[in-house]
Formats: sequence, structure tokens, C-alpha cells
Amino acid sequence: MLAIIVLSLVLFVPMLRYMLAEPDAFLLRTLSRMGSLERPLESPAWLILLQNTGRALAMFSWDAGEIWPISIPGYPALGMVAGALFYLGVGLVLVRYIKTRLWTDLFLVLSIPILQLSSTLSLAFPAENPNLYRTGGALIPVFLLIALALDGLMSTIENWLPARSGKLAAASLAIFLVLLAAFQDYTLVFDKYYQQYRTSAWNTSEIGAIAREFADTIGSPDTIWVMGFPHWIDSRLVATNAGFPGRDYRMFPEQLNDTLPDPRAKLFIVNPQDTQAVEALRSLYPQGWLETLESKTPTKDFMVFFVPPGESSSSQP
Repeated sequence: MLAIIVLSLVLFVPMLRYMLAEPDAFLLRTLSRMGSLERPLESPAWLILLQNTGRALAMFSWDAGEIWPISIPGYPALGMVAGALFYLGVGLVLVRYIKTRLWTDLFLVLSIPILQLSSTLSLAFPAENPNLYRTGGALIPVFLLIALALDGLMSTIENWLPARSGKLAAASLAIFLVLLAAFQDYTLVFDKYYQQYRTSAWNTSEIGAIAREFADTIGSPDTIWVMGFPHWIDSRLVATNAGFPGRDYRMFPEQLNDTLPDPRAKLFIVNPQDTQAVEALRSLYPQGWLETLESKTPTKDFMVFFVPPGESSSSQP
């Protein structure tokens, strides 16, 4: 236990240093969610906290929120088997606490809402709760309760049936539940989650591959740009997927004149709806050509505007 405490303190030192140096920046996210820094509370704080806690406790078998990068919106945090075992484990531990008054049983159950506070304390933005990112601390007690429930089921079967058949029946039940959970989770992760993630996330890997091919052939990593467009791809992710981490390929029409002095081949990546960027590029580089590239994912097509080496605008001021 002492080793765990010491190791935790050592790992916390960099964060502690930043917290002391920049307390406002460190606490900004927390205070903006708990208080009225960004928006007023819709209801009394105690009522929002109570409602948030209820939704967070129900997330395991009902709805884990709308954070699509880490879960399927509208789906529970646990599968059918794990969710049932979790609530069974909660009931089992509470009954055992009533009988034995062992504080560790009560602590195990109460630790879950405590570890969910980073999500349930989102009072100004209750729609952000539950949030699987912020409730990740409850992972350990949740699965401990699942394991306790499964162990309790197996022990009960072993006690009800004769020795040999009881052990066989208990082991068979455990194997069946594990396989059922694995089958369901496999379908959720590699089918439903995969499909919804593809349709929700922007295809920066595809665009990055085009950028890398351009850089490795006729172009250069320095002459690739992503035309900025509202709610579109992150230009830094395009650079990272292209194999050039740390770069930012962001470009806007009013900055295009800065690219004119460079005589090398250029590649501009454009959103299909960004007519302003297309007009600006054609005006500066009349000999360039525009092509729409079809994505593997519907609605994720993008355009590339290629400028041959040595090209400049004949209308350059």
C-alpha cells in the first residue's frame, strides 16, 4: 500500500507543478462545468447533481451517453451479461453488508458514485453526463462487483448440487456467460461501433495517405495545405497521419498569397462545399487542377487542388 501511495505521488508531481504554476488554466475546465462561468445553471445545483448521479448509475445497463469516440451513443456501458452481473453484485454486497456490517462492502458500492463525480459534477452542462471518459475511475469497483456476482452464482450452484455435478454445472454456467458476453461485445465493437465511428470521424487517415504520396513523389511536406472549413478535419491530424507529426497544414484563402513565392509543386486539400477556397485557388493558380476523391466512407469525399511546379498567378499583384 505504501509503495502504491509513493508511486502515485511521484506520478502526480508534474501535474502538481502545473497546478501550482497555472492554477486558473488547471481548474478552468472543472470550474466551467461545476459553476456558471460559461452558462447559468438550469436548475438548483443539488437537483442537477441528483439527476446526474441517477443517469450515471444507470449508464451500466441503460445509456452511457453521446460521446461517440469511446462508445456507441444510446448504448449501455456494459453488455447484457456484465450489466446484469453488476447490479446483481451490488445487491449481493449490500445484503452482505446488512448482515455483517463490514465497512469494505459499503465502501465498494459507494466508491462508484464517488469515482463518477468528474462526470456528475457537470452541473452547467448536464447533457455531458454520463461520460465514459470521466467515469473511467469507476471501472475497477464495477468489475469487482461483476466478479463477486459471478463467483456468488457459481458458489450457489456448487452448494445446491452434489460435489462433482455442482462444480461441472458452475463451470459450465461461467463458460456460457463469458462466451455470450464475448459474442455480444465482439458484435458491438467490430460492427456497430466500427460503423458509427467511421461515419462520425473525419477520414484524416485517407487524406494523410494522399498527402504522404504527394510528398514522396513530386511534392514536399512543406507544400501541403488543408483549407480551413467550419467543423471539418483537423489539419494537424492530416500531418500526423501523413507521417509528419508536429506540423499544422491549416490554410485560409486570405493567406494563399504567402504560398506564391514557393516554386515547388503544391497540394491543397479542400472541403467539397468550400466554394470560396476553390475560387481563390483558381484565381491564384489558373493552371492548377481540381479533383474530387471518393472516400471509402459515404459523405467523407474531399477535393485536392494540385499546382504543378513553377506555377504562379498571372494576375498576381
